[in-house]
Amino acid sequence: MTTGEVVQIIAVSVTAIGVLAALAIAVYGNRAADRRAAADRAAADRRAEADRASGQQADQHRLEIELLLRLAANLTRGGAQDPQEVARLGAEARALIAALGPDRVPMSYAEYAESTDELLTAMADTSKPLWLRQSIEALLQLQRLATEHRATT
Repeated sequence: MTTGEVVQIIAVSVTAIGVLAALAIAVYGNRAADRRAAADRAAADRRAEADRASGQQADQHRLEIELLLRLAANLTRGGAQDPQEVARLGAEARALIAALGPDRVPMSYAEYAESTDELLTAMADTSKPLWLRQSIEALLQLQRLATEHRATT
C-alpha cells in the first residue's frame, strides 16, 4: 500500500467520522429543540389557562355585583300595596337570593330560602297550580346550578 492510498483511507475515514458526528449532533440537537419547544408550548398553555381563569373570575365578580344590586333595589322597594307587585318582588328576591347563595347573603338566604325538601314536596303536590310547581322547579335548578358554579370557581 502506498502512502497516497493510506492518506486517502485516512481522509475517507475522517470524512465518515465527521458525517456521523454531524448526524449525531443533528439528531440530539433536534431532540433538545423539541424539548424546548414542548416546554415553551406548555408554558404558553399555562399562561392562557391562567388568563382564562382570571377572566372567568372577573366575569363571576361582575355578575354577582349585578345580582346584589338588583337584590338591594328589590328589598329596599318595600311597602307595595298591590298583591301582584308584592308577589313579583318576592319571587324576584327569592330567585336572586338563590342565585347568590348562603355565602354571599347568609341572612337573606336563611330567611327567604326554603329547604330543598320543602320545595320538592311542594313541587310534587299535584293539588298546587302548575305555574307554581314550574316556578319551584326553576328555582331548584337555579339553586343547583349556582351551587355547582360556586364549587368550580
